[in-house]
Amino acid sequence: MNIEAYIELLPILVVGLICGLFKFINDEKKIEKCEIKKNDMYINFLKVVSTSSVLCIIIYMILTAIDLSYLAKVGIASAFSFLGLDKAINLVRDILNLKKERY
Repeated sequence: MNIEAYIELLPILVVGLICGLFKFINDEKKIEKCEIKKNDMYINFLKVVSTSSVLCIIIYMILTAIDLSYLAKVGIASAFSFLGLDKAINLVRDILNLKKERY
């Protein structure tokens, strides 16, 4: 890969980190468990944020094979990294079903 490809991935990495941060903040069950041990909270935070950012990059790279705009790829990748695979797939399925029903 050349330098332009890596520069294109930097915003995706930042979006993945932000989605991971919000995912960690919104998961109250994990925060309540980790309040007893601060060390566990930091480890859990790193796991959630790193997993989310890697997932965002992977989904974005898969979407580069499809002819979509840059913002659409970033939006889909961030939805997958924030919601997780199961919830995001259900969301996409529901959207496609609504679209089929309209036409």
